[in-house]
Amino acid sequence: MGFMRIYGYTLSEDFKNFWEVPNLLLQKFPAETFTAITKLTFTAKEEGEKAGLIIMGWNYSYLSVCRKSGGFVLEQSVCTDAEQGNPEIVKELAQLPVSKEYKVGSPNYLIDIYIRVQVKPGGQCSFFYSTDGEHYLPIGEPFTARQGKWIGAKTGLFCVNPHGVDMRGWVDADWFRIDK
Repeated sequence: MGFMRIYGYTLSEDFKNFWEVPNLLLQKFPAETFTAITKLTFTAKEEGEKAGLIIMGWNYSYLSVCRKSGGFVLEQSVCTDAEQGNPEIVKELAQLPVSKEYKVGSPNYLIDIYIRVQVKPGGQCSFFYSTDGEHYLPIGEPFTARQGKWIGAKTGLFCVNPHGVDMRGWVDADWFRIDK
């Protein structure tokens, strides 16, 4: 159908960080410098559901779209020494409008978003977003990637639901590209 769908994984009651999340779709860093860009359509059924682009390793950071208060919020999350069970720190960065709403039981909210991460020498990562795929805005704080447990740092996509949510949302990745 022209996209890949990732259904939301429901986080545990005592969730601390993404080291417990099994449905991360990841790729090892392909080079010392590169840019990863994706076009996502996120369908959220409940408050707190989120999807986005992650840089994963012992330390990780991600840019996500989270359903909140009948709309969406762009967030950056960072976790240091994740394998040690440290909690992630989440910062709300911007309010985003709903692209489409439809009702099948409870209301479903959709948002179309483009997310980009630019990786420079030394693992220096910077996030960007766009609502039209043409004009990207820098957002969040720079992040330094760190290798994972068995292999180097990775980048990829995810979709999660907060603990206690029965209905789960999903994210459709129209494409995911790696450029120089």
